[in-house]
Amino acid sequence: MNIPILMYHKISGYQPESHSYTISEHMFKQQLQYLSDNDYCSLLLTEFLSQLTAGEMTFPERSVVLTFDDTQASNYTTALPLLQAYGFKATFFICTDFIGKGDDVLNADQIREMGKLGMSVQSHSHTHAFLNDLSADQIYSELKTSKTILEEIISKEVTLLSCPGGRYNETVLNIAKHVGYKGLCISEPAEKRKDGYVQLFGRFLIDGKTDLQTFSDIVNMDRTYILKKQLVYYLKSILKKILGNNLYQKLWEAAKTSKKMSL
Repeated sequence: MNIPILMYHKISGYQPESHSYTISEHMFKQQLQYLSDNDYCSLLLTEFLSQLTAGEMTFPERSVVLTFDDTQASNYTTALPLLQAYGFKATFFICTDFIGKGDDVLNADQIREMGKLGMSVQSHSHTHAFLNDLSADQIYSELKTSKTILEEIISKEVTLLSCPGGRYNETVLNIAKHVGYKGLCISEPAEKRKDGYVQLFGRFLIDGKTDLQTFSDIVNMDRTYILKKQLVYYLKSILKKILGNNLYQKLWEAAKTSKKMSL
């Protein structure tokens, strides 16, 4: 069964730039309404992983997994009430070093409440460093620290990791399994695939360019759309390998700034 896994970041009360990872509250409502109108069921990623591991897929055919990265305060103030209103649930990946450091990020009480309300709280590393740039000891520290802090907050086991920037390598996979993670989310727009270490989950980015037709293409796993996004992903992956994470990130930020100035 092919179940689309969607990746959100920040939900804003205003209309963001089209190139931003932020989407408007209006867009998010439209997307939830679309899922509701078309009888989609939302799954927690832990539920999906559990049935994959057991080899039993008993979820409704029209199922979707909603995930959020980066510890944004809007995950609690905006996304959570809307999810509850529509009867959906989501998985929130938390950078533990960000917790409580300003009004724009989640605090421990909000994270704890989200867990109690049926949402899934999982790891987005400790500091949001690109894991494939780090030494083995640094990777271990990032993954172990985040897992420990989150488990203390929510009093539940943390078994999933979202790799910052989608970056990972064999060392990350090996250490993640050693630390106790059972699944890793990456940025590849692809169906799930099993690695020799842990389960890998590809995701589809929902950003300021995701109009309702594109959203429909994603959740219905339109083959033409998926192939196009995969091609773009692989081309970017080649650039990242050639340029390295730091230079690629600088060029990406410069391009984003240039688009913003031209609007």
